[in-house]
Amino acid sequence: MLTVGDKSSDARIYACSRCQNIKAFWINEIASACELCAIRNKKQYWLPRKRITIVARDINKEFRANRKIFEKMADSIAGFCGNMWFVYLHVIIFTGWLVLNYSREFLFDPPPFGLLTLIVSLEAIFLSSFILISENKHSKMSELRAKMDYQVNIKAEKGIAEILAILKNNKK
Repeated sequence: MLTVGDKSSDARIYACSRCQNIKAFWINEIASACELCAIRNKKQYWLPRKRITIVARDINKEFRANRKIFEKMADSIAGFCGNMWFVYLHVIIFTGWLVLNYSREFLFDPPPFGLLTLIVSLEAIFLSSFILISENKHSKMSELRAKMDYQVNIKAEKGIAEILAILKNNKK
């Protein structure tokens, strides 16, 4: 039995205690008042009927929970590199590098800036690796999401077919 305002303990179909109106509540969903009984201002509660099997899963939550340390690091680095702060940081670094090397007092990388080119090339190699690791994980998530969508669609089609069959039998 589920009273209005309680959280449902599992996914289930409920029937109103007064009018037998049917409503489905998911796990931890707060039970609302029956639409038909609320109009008449009658108190009611929900009687459990049939369990609902949930096929859908939170893929993002599962992937976050199962990430390894290098995947977390790759996601963090890829997330920062896709941010405007990354561009601002590079503008500041390159401007400082050029100013220091064009002032004749502190010349450590004369033009054509071989050291700067080496550092930027190494950074590009590592960044592309981190971004590819992150993208591979996202592609696996997309594949799993597509499989889950397919399973949910099949379950929905089966449920709709059952409902249509029940309705056809009731019309006869």
